[in-house]
Amino acid sequence: MIDSKNFFKTSLAVLKSMLGKNVPLKVSHYMTHRCNLACQFCGRRLLQSPEMTTDEIKTAMLAFKKMGTLFWGLNGGEPLLRPDIKELINFAHSLGMKPFISTNGTLVAQKIDDLKNINLVLTSLDGPEEIHDSIRGAGNFKKTLEGLAALREKKIPVFLVTVIHKGNIDRLNEVAAIAKKYDCFWELQPVTVHRGDTEGNAKKYMPAPNQIKKVVDWLIVEKKKPNSKIANSLQYLEQIKGYPDFPRQKCWAKKLFCVVSPDGFVLPCAEMMNSKTPPPYRSGLTHGWQEAFNAIPDMSGCHACFYSCYMEYNLVLNSPFSSFFRVVKNALVTKKWFWEN
Repeated sequence: MIDSKNFFKTSLAVLKSMLGKNVPLKVSHYMTHRCNLACQFCGRRLLQSPEMTTDEIKTAMLAFKKMGTLFWGLNGGEPLLRPDIKELINFAHSLGMKPFISTNGTLVAQKIDDLKNINLVLTSLDGPEEIHDSIRGAGNFKKTLEGLAALREKKIPVFLVTVIHKGNIDRLNEVAAIAKKYDCFWELQPVTVHRGDTEGNAKKYMPAPNQIKKVVDWLIVEKKKPNSKIANSLQYLEQIKGYPDFPRQKCWAKKLFCVVSPDGFVLPCAEMMNSKTPPPYRSGLTHGWQEAFNAIPDMSGCHACFYSCYMEYNLVLNSPFSSFFRVVKNALVTKKWFWEN
Protein backbone atom coordinates (compact mmCIF):
# COMPACT_ATOMS: atom_id res chain seq x y z
CA MET A 1 0.00 0.00 0.00
CA ILE A 2 1.20 3.50 -0.78
CA ASP A 3 1.09 5.43 2.49
CA SER A 4 2.74 8.39 4.19
CA LYS A 5 5.93 6.35 4.74
CA ASN A 6 6.57 5.61 1.08
CA PHE A 7 4.44 8.20 -0.72
CA PHE A 8 7.34 10.49 -1.58
CA LYS A 9 9.61 7.65 -2.74
CA THR A 10 6.82 6.40 -4.96
CA SER A 11 6.10 9.88 -6.30
CA LEU A 12 9.78 10.41 -7.11
CA ALA A 13 9.92 7.11 -9.02
CA VAL A 14 6.83 8.06 -11.02
CA LEU A 15 8.28 11.48 -11.80
CA LYS A 16 11.56 9.94 -12.98
CA SER A 17 9.65 7.54 -15.20
CA MET A 18 7.62 10.36 -16.74
CA LEU A 19 10.89 12.14 -17.48
CA GLY A 20 12.25 9.09 -19.28
CA LYS A 21 14.19 7.20 -16.58
CA ASN A 22 12.65 3.76 -16.03
CA VAL A 23 12.39 2.67 -12.39
CA PRO A 24 11.25 -0.87 -11.41
CA LEU A 25 9.09 0.39 -8.54
CA LYS A 26 7.20 -2.92 -8.35
CA VAL A 27 8.75 -6.30 -9.16
CA SER A 28 6.62 -9.44 -9.29
CA HIS A 29 8.81 -12.49 -8.85
CA TYR A 30 7.20 -15.69 -10.09
CA MET A 31 9.23 -17.91 -7.81
CA THR A 32 7.93 -21.22 -9.11
CA HIS A 33 5.50 -22.67 -11.65
CA ARG A 34 4.82 -25.56 -9.26
CA CYS A 35 1.41 -25.64 -7.60
CA ASN A 36 -0.41 -27.93 -5.18
CA LEU A 37 -3.66 -27.42 -7.15
CA ALA A 38 -4.67 -27.88 -10.79
CA CYS A 39 -7.16 -25.06 -11.29
CA GLN A 40 -9.31 -25.47 -14.38
CA PHE A 41 -8.54 -22.19 -16.16
CA CYS A 42 -4.89 -21.73 -15.13
CA GLY A 43 -2.19 -23.04 -17.42
CA ARG A 44 0.80 -21.72 -15.50
CA ARG A 45 1.30 -25.08 -13.79
CA LEU A 46 1.96 -26.51 -17.27
CA LEU A 47 5.13 -24.44 -17.65
CA GLN A 48 8.43 -26.10 -16.80
CA SER A 49 11.34 -24.07 -15.45
CA PRO A 50 14.33 -24.23 -13.14
CA GLU A 51 14.04 -22.05 -10.04
CA MET A 52 16.53 -19.59 -8.62
CA THR A 53 18.19 -20.47 -5.34
CA THR A 54 17.64 -18.53 -2.14
CA ASP A 55 20.95 -16.69 -2.51
CA GLU A 56 20.25 -15.85 -6.16
CA ILE A 57 16.90 -14.35 -5.21
CA LYS A 58 18.48 -12.31 -2.43
CA THR A 59 21.07 -10.99 -4.88
CA ALA A 60 18.25 -10.01 -7.24
CA MET A 61 16.43 -8.21 -4.42
CA LEU A 62 19.55 -6.25 -3.53
CA ALA A 63 20.10 -5.25 -7.16
CA PHE A 64 16.51 -4.13 -7.66
CA LYS A 65 16.55 -2.26 -4.36
CA LYS A 66 19.44 -0.18 -5.73
CA MET A 67 17.36 0.49 -8.86
CA GLY A 68 14.51 1.87 -6.74
CA THR A 69 12.23 -1.13 -6.12
CA LEU A 70 9.84 -0.63 -3.23
CA PHE A 71 7.23 -3.37 -3.74
CA TRP A 72 8.32 -7.01 -4.14
CA GLY A 73 5.74 -9.62 -5.10
CA LEU A 74 6.11 -13.32 -4.39
CA ASN A 75 4.04 -15.17 -6.98
CA GLY A 76 3.65 -18.60 -8.55
CA GLY A 77 2.42 -21.27 -9.15
CA GLU A 78 2.09 -21.48 -5.40
CA PRO A 79 4.90 -19.53 -3.69
CA LEU A 80 4.18 -21.09 -0.29
CA LEU A 81 5.61 -24.35 -1.68
CA ARG A 82 9.07 -22.76 -1.48
CA PRO A 83 10.74 -23.89 1.79
CA ASP A 84 12.62 -20.57 1.92
CA ILE A 85 9.51 -18.38 1.69
CA LYS A 86 9.81 -17.05 5.26
CA GLU A 87 13.50 -16.23 4.79
CA LEU A 88 12.82 -14.35 1.56
CA ILE A 89 9.87 -12.39 2.98
CA ASN A 90 12.00 -11.36 5.95
CA PHE A 91 14.92 -10.40 3.69
CA ALA A 92 12.72 -8.18 1.51
CA HIS A 93 11.31 -6.60 4.66
CA SER A 94 14.83 -6.00 6.03
CA LEU A 95 15.68 -4.08 2.84
CA GLY A 96 12.79 -1.71 3.47
CA MET A 97 10.68 -3.22 0.69
CA LYS A 98 6.95 -3.91 0.95
CA PRO A 99 6.67 -7.67 0.21
CA PHE A 100 3.32 -9.08 -0.90
CA ILE A 101 2.30 -12.60 -1.82
CA SER A 102 -0.24 -14.13 -4.23
CA THR A 103 -1.48 -17.54 -3.10
CA ASN A 104 -4.34 -19.96 -3.63
CA GLY A 105 -4.85 -19.79 0.12
CA THR A 106 -4.80 -23.50 0.90
CA LEU A 107 -1.44 -23.46 2.72
CA VAL A 108 -1.85 -20.13 4.51
CA ALA A 109 -3.15 -21.50 7.83
CA GLN A 110 -0.20 -23.88 8.27
CA LYS A 111 2.31 -21.28 7.04
CA ILE A 112 0.88 -18.30 8.94
CA ASP A 113 4.03 -17.79 11.04
CA ASP A 114 6.05 -17.42 7.82
CA LEU A 115 3.92 -14.40 6.87
CA LYS A 116 4.71 -12.22 9.88
CA ASN A 117 6.49 -9.55 7.81
CA ILE A 118 4.28 -9.68 4.73
CA ASN A 119 2.66 -6.41 3.68
CA LEU A 120 -0.31 -7.90 1.84
CA VAL A 121 -1.74 -11.31 0.96
CA LEU A 122 -3.75 -11.84 -2.23
CA THR A 123 -5.71 -15.06 -2.12
CA SER A 124 -8.03 -16.59 -4.70
CA LEU A 125 -11.74 -17.23 -4.16
CA ASP A 126 -13.93 -18.27 -7.09
CA GLY A 127 -17.30 -18.43 -5.40
CA PRO A 128 -19.25 -20.38 -2.79
CA GLU A 129 -17.99 -23.84 -1.84
CA GLU A 130 -19.41 -25.89 -4.70
CA ILE A 131 -18.16 -23.46 -7.36
CA HIS A 132 -14.74 -22.86 -5.80
CA ASP A 133 -14.10 -26.58 -5.33
CA SER A 134 -15.31 -27.42 -8.84
CA ILE A 135 -12.46 -25.22 -10.12
CA ARG A 136 -9.76 -25.96 -7.54
CA GLY A 137 -10.56 -29.38 -6.10
CA ALA A 138 -12.68 -30.77 -3.27
CA GLY A 139 -11.95 -29.38 0.20
CA ASN A 140 -10.01 -26.33 -0.93
CA PHE A 141 -12.78 -23.83 -0.16
CA LYS A 142 -12.61 -24.76 3.54
CA LYS A 143 -8.80 -24.55 3.51
CA THR A 144 -8.99 -21.07 1.98
CA LEU A 145 -11.44 -19.89 4.65
CA GLU A 146 -9.15 -21.32 7.34
CA GLY A 147 -6.37 -19.24 5.81
CA LEU A 148 -8.55 -16.11 5.81
CA ALA A 149 -9.39 -16.65 9.48
CA ALA A 150 -5.68 -17.03 10.34
CA LEU A 151 -4.78 -13.86 8.43
CA ARG A 152 -7.57 -11.92 10.12
CA GLU A 153 -6.37 -13.09 13.54
CA LYS A 154 -2.86 -11.85 12.72
CA LYS A 155 -4.31 -8.59 11.30
CA ILE A 156 -2.57 -9.09 7.95
CA PRO A 157 -4.23 -7.14 5.10
CA VAL A 158 -5.92 -9.41 2.57
CA PHE A 159 -7.21 -9.07 -0.98
CA LEU A 160 -9.68 -11.69 -2.09
CA VAL A 161 -9.09 -12.11 -5.83
CA THR A 162 -11.97 -13.43 -7.92
CA VAL A 163 -11.69 -14.34 -11.58
CA ILE A 164 -15.07 -13.67 -13.21
CA HIS A 165 -16.11 -16.62 -15.39
CA LYS A 166 -19.30 -18.22 -16.66
CA GLY A 167 -19.45 -20.58 -13.68
CA ASN A 168 -19.55 -17.89 -10.99
CA ILE A 169 -20.91 -14.81 -12.74
CA ASP A 170 -24.36 -15.25 -11.17
CA ARG A 171 -22.98 -16.00 -7.68
CA LEU A 172 -20.64 -13.08 -7.06
CA ASN A 173 -22.95 -11.67 -4.40
CA GLU A 174 -21.96 -14.66 -2.26
CA VAL A 175 -18.27 -13.83 -2.62
CA ALA A 176 -19.08 -10.23 -1.65
CA ALA A 177 -20.66 -11.56 1.56
CA ILE A 178 -17.51 -13.57 2.36
CA ALA A 179 -15.32 -10.49 1.80
CA LYS A 180 -17.46 -8.56 4.30
CA LYS A 181 -17.47 -11.42 6.81
CA TYR A 182 -13.68 -11.68 6.83
CA ASP A 183 -13.14 -7.93 6.41
CA CYS A 184 -11.15 -8.36 3.19
CA PHE A 185 -10.65 -6.12 0.20
CA TRP A 186 -12.15 -7.69 -2.93
CA GLU A 187 -10.53 -7.50 -6.36
CA LEU A 188 -12.07 -8.90 -9.54
CA GLN A 189 -10.98 -9.43 -13.12
CA PRO A 190 -12.44 -11.41 -16.04
CA VAL A 191 -10.99 -14.75 -17.06
CA THR A 192 -8.23 -14.32 -19.62
CA VAL A 193 -6.47 -16.77 -21.90
CA HIS A 194 -2.74 -16.44 -21.21
CA ARG A 195 0.30 -17.92 -22.91
CA GLY A 196 0.81 -20.63 -20.33
CA ASP A 197 -2.64 -22.08 -21.03
CA THR A 198 -1.50 -24.47 -23.75
CA GLU A 199 -4.55 -26.66 -23.12
CA GLY A 200 -6.90 -23.77 -23.91
CA ASN A 201 -9.06 -24.41 -20.84
CA ALA A 202 -9.68 -20.75 -20.09
CA LYS A 203 -11.73 -20.35 -23.27
CA LYS A 204 -14.32 -22.74 -21.86
CA TYR A 205 -14.93 -20.36 -18.96
CA MET A 206 -15.22 -17.09 -20.87
CA PRO A 207 -18.60 -15.43 -20.23
CA ALA A 208 -20.60 -13.70 -22.95
CA PRO A 209 -20.10 -9.92 -23.31
CA ASN A 210 -23.67 -9.19 -22.19
CA GLN A 211 -23.07 -11.23 -19.02
CA ILE A 212 -19.96 -9.19 -18.21
CA LYS A 213 -21.76 -5.90 -18.79
CA LYS A 214 -24.62 -6.95 -16.53
CA VAL A 215 -22.40 -8.03 -13.66
CA VAL A 216 -20.16 -4.96 -13.99
CA ASP A 217 -23.20 -2.71 -13.72
CA TRP A 218 -24.02 -4.50 -10.48
CA LEU A 219 -20.42 -4.18 -9.23
CA ILE A 220 -20.44 -0.44 -9.90
CA VAL A 221 -23.58 -0.05 -7.79
CA GLU A 222 -21.96 -2.11 -5.03
CA LYS A 223 -18.72 -0.15 -5.31
CA LYS A 224 -20.53 3.12 -4.63
CA LYS A 225 -22.12 1.86 -1.41
CA PRO A 226 -20.63 3.01 1.93
CA ASN A 227 -18.00 0.61 3.30
CA SER A 228 -17.79 -1.34 0.04
CA LYS A 229 -15.06 -3.99 0.00
CA ILE A 230 -14.56 -3.78 -3.78
CA ALA A 231 -11.00 -2.57 -4.38
CA ASN A 232 -11.24 -2.13 -8.15
CA SER A 233 -11.56 1.47 -9.30
CA LEU A 234 -14.67 2.63 -11.11
CA GLN A 235 -12.43 3.34 -14.11
CA TYR A 236 -11.29 -0.28 -14.23
CA LEU A 237 -14.83 -1.60 -13.94
CA GLU A 238 -15.92 0.63 -16.81
CA GLN A 239 -12.97 -0.63 -18.89
CA ILE A 240 -13.90 -4.30 -18.57
CA LYS A 241 -17.39 -3.64 -19.87
CA GLY A 242 -15.79 -3.96 -23.30
CA TYR A 243 -14.74 -7.59 -22.66
CA PRO A 244 -13.48 -9.56 -24.52
CA ASP A 245 -11.95 -6.65 -26.49
CA PHE A 246 -8.86 -5.38 -24.69
CA PRO A 247 -8.91 -1.72 -23.58
CA ARG A 248 -6.76 0.81 -25.42
CA GLN A 249 -4.59 1.90 -22.53
CA LYS A 250 -0.90 2.82 -22.70
CA CYS A 251 1.00 0.23 -20.67
CA TRP A 252 3.64 1.26 -18.12
CA ALA A 253 5.34 -2.14 -17.95
CA LYS A 254 9.12 -1.60 -17.87
CA LYS A 255 8.64 2.07 -17.04
CA LEU A 256 7.51 1.33 -13.46
CA PHE A 257 7.06 -2.41 -13.03
CA CYS A 258 8.37 -5.73 -14.30
CA VAL A 259 8.37 -9.48 -13.72
CA VAL A 260 11.13 -11.95 -12.85
CA SER A 261 10.52 -15.52 -14.03
CA PRO A 262 11.45 -18.57 -11.92
CA ASP A 263 14.66 -19.04 -13.90
CA GLY A 264 15.70 -15.38 -13.67
CA PHE A 265 14.52 -13.73 -16.89
CA VAL A 266 13.31 -10.14 -16.54
CA LEU A 267 10.05 -9.57 -18.42
CA PRO A 268 7.61 -6.68 -18.70
CA CYS A 269 4.71 -8.71 -17.31
CA ALA A 270 3.50 -12.23 -16.51
CA GLU A 271 1.74 -12.50 -19.86
CA MET A 272 5.16 -12.85 -21.52
CA MET A 273 6.03 -16.03 -19.63
CA ASN A 274 5.85 -19.19 -21.70
CA SER A 275 7.74 -22.45 -22.09
CA LYS A 276 10.64 -20.77 -23.90
CA THR A 277 11.60 -17.21 -23.09
CA PRO A 278 12.55 -15.56 -26.40
CA PRO A 279 14.86 -12.60 -27.08
CA PRO A 280 15.02 -9.70 -26.38
CA TYR A 281 14.41 -10.71 -22.77
CA ARG A 282 17.54 -11.41 -20.76
CA SER A 283 18.42 -13.35 -17.66
CA GLY A 284 19.55 -11.36 -14.64
CA LEU A 285 21.64 -14.34 -13.61
CA THR A 286 23.62 -14.15 -16.85
CA HIS A 287 23.62 -10.47 -17.79
CA GLY A 288 23.13 -8.76 -14.43
CA TRP A 289 19.81 -7.41 -13.16
CA GLN A 290 20.25 -3.83 -14.34
CA GLU A 291 21.11 -4.88 -17.89
CA ALA A 292 18.27 -7.41 -17.97
CA PHE A 293 15.79 -4.74 -16.84
CA ASN A 294 17.11 -2.22 -19.37
CA ALA A 295 16.73 -4.80 -22.17
CA ILE A 296 12.93 -4.94 -21.82
CA PRO A 297 11.45 -3.30 -24.94
CA ASP A 298 9.03 -0.40 -24.82
CA MET A 299 5.58 -1.79 -24.00
CA SER A 300 3.57 1.42 -24.19
CA GLY A 301 1.75 0.24 -27.32
CA CYS A 302 0.66 -3.10 -25.83
CA HIS A 303 -3.09 -3.57 -25.34
CA ALA A 304 -3.28 -7.24 -24.46
CA CYS A 305 -4.69 -7.88 -20.99
CA PHE A 306 -7.38 -7.32 -18.39
CA TYR A 307 -5.10 -7.97 -15.42
CA SER A 308 -6.15 -5.54 -12.72
CA CYS A 309 -2.66 -5.54 -11.19
CA TYR A 310 -1.41 -3.77 -14.33
CA MET A 311 -4.47 -1.89 -15.52
CA GLU A 312 -5.08 -0.03 -12.24
CA TYR A 313 -1.55 1.40 -12.45
CA ASN A 314 -2.01 2.25 -16.12
CA LEU A 315 -5.32 4.03 -15.56
CA VAL A 316 -3.82 6.27 -12.88
CA LEU A 317 -0.57 6.96 -14.71
CA ASN A 318 -2.24 7.71 -18.03
CA SER A 319 -4.26 10.50 -16.38
CA PRO A 320 -1.78 11.84 -13.80
CA PHE A 321 -3.32 15.28 -13.39
CA SER A 322 -6.91 14.12 -12.90
CA SER A 323 -5.70 11.29 -10.62
CA PHE A 324 -3.25 13.29 -8.51
CA PHE A 325 -5.55 14.54 -5.77
CA ARG A 326 -7.34 11.18 -5.51
CA VAL A 327 -4.02 9.37 -5.06
CA VAL A 328 -2.80 11.87 -2.46
CA LYS A 329 -6.06 11.61 -0.53
CA ASN A 330 -6.03 7.82 -0.58
CA ALA A 331 -2.37 7.55 0.44
CA LEU A 332 -2.28 10.19 3.16
CA VAL A 333 -5.85 10.62 4.43
CA THR A 334 -8.33 7.80 3.76
CA LYS A 335 -5.69 5.02 3.71
CA LYS A 336 -7.32 3.40 0.69
CA TRP A 337 -5.49 1.76 -2.20
CA PHE A 338 -4.07 4.52 -4.35
CA TRP A 339 -6.25 3.80 -7.41
CA GLU A 340 -9.58 3.72 -5.57
CA ASN A 341 -12.38 6.19 -6.27
